[in-house]
Amino acid sequence: MEIAFLGQHEIRSEYQVIFWYTFSIEGISKKEEDFLIEFIHSSYFQEFGKPSIVKQSQSTSDRFLQGAFNLGNLDITNFKAFDRKGLVQFFKEYSQSPDWGEDRKEFVTIMKRFGKLLEKEKNDHFFLISKEWFRQGDQILNADSEFYTYYFLIMWLNIGEKTINICEWNYD
Repeated sequence: MEIAFLGQHEIRSEYQVIFWYTFSIEGISKKEEDFLIEFIHSSYFQEFGKPSIVKQSQSTSDRFLQGAFNLGNLDITNFKAFDRKGLVQFFKEYSQSPDWGEDRKEFVTIMKRFGKLLEKEKNDHFFLISKEWFRQGDQILNADSEFYTYYFLIMWLNIGEKTINICEWNYD
């Protein structure tokens, strides 16, 4: 199996952001779910699946937040599967929570931009995990998870285009 980092982009509004990473893949011989979990445990994702500012930092004294999840403990059973419509609906419902303050506006802005980009995706099978599905102290959460208001990891594989997409959507 060959994997190459194709690039990343950000969808940002204030302190809320989606980091979207895309990789090309060749020679997948596993089930989609097995491949995705193997991939997030791989050095490819560990090395390239980081915000640009973290990659560009040359100083070992710089302290950046880690992601909310302990990637070594993630399993596909921690994720929920959605089709495109279901994924969009999940985020619409999330945005309607009565717990939002003024920062709801930024979430909705990102959600709309993300939704428009998802419409262009040919795949209709997405995997989502939210830090809110776990309690502090769970093996799945990394210590920095407490600094995030919300944190989602979204993954999908496009076999036709031979790409894998990983999005980290968070608010810190």
